Amino acid sequence: MLQTIRDYAAEQLEESGERPLVEDRLIDAACEFARGAEPEWRVGNTADWKSRFAVERDNLRRAIALSLDRGEAVRALTISANLGWLWQESGFMREGIEWTERALEAADEPGPALEGRALLVLGVGHSELGERDRAEELLEACLPLLEAGGLPHEHAFALYYLGGLLLSRDQIAEAEEIYRRSEEEALALGDPTLIGAARGGLAEAYADRGDLARARALLEKIEPGPTAEHRVIGMVQLAELLAADGETERAEEVVEEARLLCEEHGYRRELAWVLQLGGYLDLQAGRREAAVEALETVCAMGEESGVRNVVGRALLGLAVAEARWGNPEAAVELWSMSRALGTVFEENSWSIGGKLQRELLEPLRAAVSKETFDRAWACGTAEGPTRG
Repeated sequence: MLQTIRDYAAEQLEESGERPLVEDRLIDAACEFARGAEPEWRVGNTADWKSRFAVERDNLRRAIALSLDRGEAVRALTISANLGWLWQESGFMREGIEWTERALEAADEPGPALEGRALLVLGVGHSELGERDRAEELLEACLPLLEAGGLPHEHAFALYYLGGLLLSRDQIAEAEEIYRRSEEEALALGDPTLIGAARGGLAEAYADRGDLARARALLEKIEPGPTAEHRVIGMVQLAELLAADGETERAEEVVEEARLLCEEHGYRRELAWVLQLGGYLDLQAGRREAAVEALETVCAMGEESGVRNVVGRALLGLAVAEARWGNPEAAVELWSMSRALGTVFEENSWSIGGKLQRELLEPLRAAVSKETFDRAWACGTAEGPTRG
């Protein structure tokens, strides 16, 4: 019935000759919405804009599609690229990537600012999906464009994300240098959100080179961001450091506080991180049912949003549960699925995930027969077994 009404309205609009004017108004409104939304992730009005995005999402999609159909790719790119953080925070990262890639490919001379912003959105998106090589390439490419386009906040944020990718490759010195550049730029801008992000990255770099005390001290003195959302991110980092320092009870208190904040404000993306860390702490404490429930929830959330690293870390935790409670073959299969999604902790990792992998998964290489290990590993990934 609704489709019939839409078809009839479209016919009447076509006959009236007003279709181009109506389409222009829709596209202009979408461009205005996207430009208005873009800076809000830094200044703290995220909840309101996420609600508005949920209401307007179909209109925004329609405006992007119309712009592309009309050969106005720069307008399409203006909408899709400026909506970057909303695609990410609302669980539509893959869709945001697809629209932005289509618009960028079709855009004729979008200018350095818009092209740089688009590449930043794509770099962040591919990083979220676990496609690190492509993400690094895009983030490197966006930096000179953002500088030329006069977008210093975006430049500092791109450096922060690039630092995270370097850290994931165990390039600690390079990551620390990039984080320091991000911090310097954020301090010059006086942007508390970007300052907190850069210092959070530096804390991770300190921890990765074994200086947990310095990492913890830095996290504890970071001033809270403009929203509870930013507080949650810092709380997750601090809780993991507390757990690594043996302060498990305090870590669990911080995780519970972060969980309540997420549920109060509807932060689904951050809730996945909180539940994942809580699941790891439950595994460490021997709370099987609580751990499995939390990690299965995280896995479902990651699959729904398409964020591979969330799914991968949840699967690693579920593998640990199987290993700890006597099902080594299932543990190997889940572990291989996790690795196929890019979840690999370095041998000397300080993190609780690295510790669980080291203590409960790595011993399976010797504890079960090669035939059993290889069969289970092959069930979980097309890459095949890696057992020596």
